[in-house]
Amino acid sequence: MAPSPTELNAVNLGKATIELCKFWIDEANKNNTERSQRLTKTGKVAELRQKLAVHHKIDLSATPTIAEAVGALTIDESIQRRQWAHFRALGEEWKQEHAAGRPFLLKKATTLALPDKVHRALSALPEVTAAELAAEPPLDSALVTEEMVYAWLGSHSIGNQTALVNLHRVKQLLAKVNRQTSDIPAPLVAANHTSMPAHPNLTASSSRIIAPIPDPVATASSSMPSPSPITTVSQTSAEPVIPSILDTCGTEILGLGQADSIRTAITQVENGDVAKLREMYGPKNGRGGAHASWSKMNVMITRRERLFKQLQDEFNGDKDRFFRFFTLPAAENTTKKKGKDKEASEKFRPFRKVVEAIPHRDKDLAAEKKKAEYHNNEGEFVEINWMARWGGHNSWEIWRSLGLEKY
Repeated sequence: MAPSPTELNAVNLGKATIELCKFWIDEANKNNTERSQRLTKTGKVAELRQKLAVHHKIDLSATPTIAEAVGALTIDESIQRRQWAHFRALGEEWKQEHAAGRPFLLKKATTLALPDKVHRALSALPEVTAAELAAEPPLDSALVTEEMVYAWLGSHSIGNQTALVNLHRVKQLLAKVNRQTSDIPAPLVAANHTSMPAHPNLTASSSRIIAPIPDPVATASSSMPSPSPITTVSQTSAEPVIPSILDTCGTEILGLGQADSIRTAITQVENGDVAKLREMYGPKNGRGGAHASWSKMNVMITRRERLFKQLQDEFNGDKDRFFRFFTLPAAENTTKKKGKDKEASEKFRPFRKVVEAIPHRDKDLAAEKKKAEYHNNEGEFVEINWMARWGGHNSWEIWRSLGLEKY
């Protein structure tokens, strides 16, 4: 909704779009009974702003900056501004390389891109013995995904010791790669998702670009961490264990597939079922080495991991808010079944549809961000304008407010 004329001030007028200026002109003309005093809507946006400024006696030359108007920047806003400044500098560097006929290549980064809250959770882990850590080889950063770290955190929260050991191995990995890349600021580098060779003429700033995050489903199916078995088995005794794994595989797949609601799927991640199955049957060396039954489990496991990631990232781990959001409206919850458990499961949207809706949600929000109301005079997206409208709402809540939510 556009601000009313009562909210028209130097700050709002200084960043108003042409559509907003025309709206304010219409409002001003409602009070002008004489035709000669009516404002016209012809001209560029700067001309319309000047007409409104004269009419409302607003001094545009004294317009404060956005930062001054809304107060000091938050840490996130400060980081975002520095990142955009770096993107522009990188663009200039690319143009120079292109004009010189040289390829523009980014240096490969090797640190994991984990949110601050995950780093805080890792720093608060209880200790494990050196023997437990020594029982498994160090993790390879190319095989660790953010979804796996979330799954291990969920398993650890209900007492899974193997998940705790794996989280300590992630801490060791982070410490190792940070030592190797001490000249690269950790918050501004991403996981090792690119394989571009370093360019000899590349400046130091080019190594700090945030690499694009790949599709979580593709990542989960092609870049998994080395499995950590629930019990340590020596090389000489590994073969006899394989038949028992094959015998139980079908039962475990069936058990995982019986999730009848979002709540059940989240519980399967938290109690370690999902992490255990990935460790036992998932890829063991990047793109190969998976158990023969992995093809049956892949989609079920990655779907649950992605759902759990939405709980952590979008809802900050607030399960009450998460479940309340995905509870079906009364009009849609018309199916009646016997038994309290089945009735409860009918209240939630199918978690498969929720996960499949993620890319559609992201596409719709990307289109919304292209609107002029979120841009500055140069046509650049301004995060402050977005926050001014949506405040603390997450992506799902904004999607619903826009009336674009669909499953």
